[in-house]
Amino acid sequence: MENLQSYTLTVDGIADAEGNVAATQSQDFTFVQVEEAEAGDLIITELMPDPTPTRGLPETEYLEIYNRSGKVIELSTLGVGSGGSPEALPEVLLLPGEYVTVCDEEFTDAFAAFGLNVGLMLAAYTAFDNGNPALGGVIGFVETGFYSGSIYGAVSAAHKYNHAQRMRILNREFNLDTTIDPNHRSVFFSLSHKF
Repeated sequence: MENLQSYTLTVDGIADAEGNVAATQSQDFTFVQVEEAEAGDLIITELMPDPTPTRGLPETEYLEIYNRSGKVIELSTLGVGSGGSPEALPEVLLLPGEYVTVCDEEFTDAFAAFGLNVGLMLAAYTAFDNGNPALGGVIGFVETGFYSGSIYGAVSAAHKYNHAQRMRILNREFNLDTTIDPNHRSVFFSLSHKF
């Protein structure tokens, strides 16, 4: 079998001990042969060691890896480090010519939303640029919904993180509570201090 080639497995005429014959069954699959990475197969195409200021990206460290080989590579067999013990990469099959962004697990949704928004914006721009304003308008409309959802998701995540955070102001401890009311599109803050 050839690597990354699609095949169909068909089973016909199978019977049990009682003579019951199963109907013909087919299943499509892609054969994947994982190979070991060698020097130069993968390259780091983007590195964010200091995410502040964010410039529109999620506020976390990340790196982008590109598979420039013709191999399918299992990333979890590799590690990344900066002087200490290498940290294992996530369990991802990186196909030839593909990119992957590696970040802390808690930020994967933020990067997925960012990538989706960028892809939809690029698709809308390309549609308008190629003289197809109807398609560009539809894609732009859909992208606006995803972008709005990303903002709501970010506010919701921040709410969960910031709920009941403690602050020090003038050497006194305060509690900051936030409440989001999506029905009225409101955010409420309360600052309290025990005397």
